[in-house]
Amino acid sequence: MSRFDRDSVRLLAAKTGLEIVEWAKSGGNPHQKALDKQDELEALTTDWPEEERLGFQSMFDQEMEAWNEQQENKNVAALVEQNDFINVWGAVVGISIGLILLIIMFSASKG
Repeated sequence: MSRFDRDSVRLLAAKTGLEIVEWAKSGGNPHQKALDKQDELEALTTDWPEEERLGFQSMFDQEMEAWNEQQENKNVAALVEQNDFINVWGAVVGISIGLILLIIMFSASKG
């Protein structure tokens, strides 16, 4: 029987990812934190049979990759939303300036 399942490894990967993000936000080096977390995982699995240890590492790597991709997708979605907001306001400002110029030109031609 295995010591781990995909759901528990997924949770561990998400927890690890969040710890690395928080570390980076506080000014720490995320690469060093990732190496520290890798050392912790290796210490956790050091007494496991090689096949089980390799299976765990492979599954953990897959789940970290999936977590990273999910975070990237969230970041892209936020940037798209922000860009859409900027584009709408840019159009509003452009139309407003155009209307002001038309009013000025119309007023000047009457004057």
